[in-house]
Amino acid sequence: GTLSTGQTVMITLLFTLLMLTLGKALINKSLPWINKKFAWPGGVLSIAMVLCFLSAAFTEFIGIHAIFGAFIFGVALGDSQHMSERAKEIVHQFINNIFGPLFFVSIGLYVNFVSNFDLVLVLVVIILAFFSKLLGAYLGARIGGLRKYRSLAVGFGMNTHGALEVILGSIALAAGLISESLFVAIVFVVILSIIISPPLMKISLRLHKKSKR
Repeated sequence: GTLSTGQTVMITLLFTLLMLTLGKALINKSLPWINKKFAWPGGVLSIAMVLCFLSAAFTEFIGIHAIFGAFIFGVALGDSQHMSERAKEIVHQFINNIFGPLFFVSIGLYVNFVSNFDLVLVLVVIILAFFSKLLGAYLGARIGGLRKYRSLAVGFGMNTHGALEVILGSIALAAGLISESLFVAIVFVVILSIIISPPLMKISLRLHKKSKR
């Protein structure tokens, strides 16, 4: 783009501030009217998607990834007192079942996971990701007063969160900050953690129950 780094940062901060103050207030004021004038929940969903795309397009235009604009709009919309839990669930399901899969399919289309698989790099990322998450959550739970095996279960539960890592990794890859091999390692570790963490969590809870007997 034609904007300098300083201008991009300033516009991004201004956009974030306006969206979380004035934007949030406007959304809160307009939602009752939208619910009344448009078929609910179709009206809310349609207008939310349009505004989400506009926010994403704006941040992409100024040199920040589109995901950031969509995220900020989501925060502003989700905080509205007129956004019912049912409406949030509908938007959540729509994103999870349509946009989420499309995003991950798009990743698979532009990265060759076979040729860029580096076993050593994957093992390094596994060690760093697993132990940093697991240890951090475990220590936090222990400090909070939970017993050993229950704290371990909390650690494994936290280890399943990986969508944000993939999103940030894809942004870094597009910007040329990381290699395709590192991105493949990140995705592989996220998938592995999602698969093995639930069984390990169950084992930890089972050991916790046995230790109480």
